[in-house]
Amino acid sequence: RHILRHKLIGGGLMPFLSNLIDFEKTESEKLVSILKGESKDNLIQYFGKLSEKFLSGVRYDFVVNNLGKQLFGSAKYAGEKRIAENDYYTLTYIPKKGSGPRKGIIFHAGGVLPFSDKLFRFLPEINFFERFIEAGLDVYAMELKGDIVSNPEMKKLTVEKMIDTVHDFTDKAFEHSGKEKMILEGYCGLGMQTAAAVLADVENMKKKIHTLMLMVSPIDGRKCNELGEIMNLFPKSMMFLNLIFTAMRDEVIKGDNLQRTIDVAKKSFFEKTPIGRFFHGWKSGSFANVEKVEDLDPKLRMDIAGTYWISPFNAGLFPVPVSLSHFSTMIFTVGVNKEGVLPVRYKGKQLSFANLKNSGIR
Repeated sequence: RHILRHKLIGGGLMPFLSNLIDFEKTESEKLVSILKGESKDNLIQYFGKLSEKFLSGVRYDFVVNNLGKQLFGSAKYAGEKRIAENDYYTLTYIPKKGSGPRKGIIFHAGGVLPFSDKLFRFLPEINFFERFIEAGLDVYAMELKGDIVSNPEMKKLTVEKMIDTVHDFTDKAFEHSGKEKMILEGYCGLGMQTAAAVLADVENMKKKIHTLMLMVSPIDGRKCNELGEIMNLFPKSMMFLNLIFTAMRDEVIKGDNLQRTIDVAKKSFFEKTPIGRFFHGWKSGSFANVEKVEDLDPKLRMDIAGTYWISPFNAGLFPVPVSLSHFSTMIFTVGVNKEGVLPVRYKGKQLSFANLKNSGIR
């Protein structure tokens, strides 16, 4: 209870007071400076700038929800081609850049993430896949198919279906590439799901991949301080009962509920409130006259796309199916044991990192 109260105060009340004090201090100092004749601005110029900053603060939320939506996840690549899809995922081939020989292949196992896996296509100028194709690697990107509005079938996605898709799509990518072994990559919360897909059928997967690469992925979620701390505040029985009732009612953990949990853990929810958005726009002073994407410079493009990415609206489009939520809950509360066994099973089969030994998979 004390930890939760600390995070609520630290993430909400304190940022509000800090912004309010900063606003009062900054504007009063400017006004006093003008009245004393120490500033180059006069009162008309001061109030003109003040009104522009006020309008910037008021418009920031509109700019994020409209232009941010257009920008976020908008990266496209020369020669990219969709080569497979099912009810939940698509598989896209993204060829390397340049005319030199191919230096390798990355299979990106994307999917269900809070705020969506469109993060990997963040912006045309800043995105996850660009560095790989620049380095001469072909990319096969398994990505979530749409959102809960455009694809209601997402509710039915399970860990087993995710693992089956990784098996099927790596088969297709392996054939498409000319049967060259690949690096299988899982990022953040997708990392342990990707590992589970390998451990579910090591004999088959070792024919297609030579490396399992997990990036910023907690192997044992209990050691992920902030998120693990929040999840372990509640009795496991309460969490599992909540999952059962959610499965009966909604089939998914709503994205905005998950977003609030993450925001409390990270003490970052104030910035997503209307007043938090206003203060951000006020401080920037850059959004008073922004009407279209072309009005944004590179820095503001990043600002707007990033703010939309972590917004409650975007979070609400990407709920987490109960089966995948249960998987993450087990990783963060039970964890991987000393023998390397995962706290989940695939079609009744135990999943263990020990099975990678002597498999040839790095």
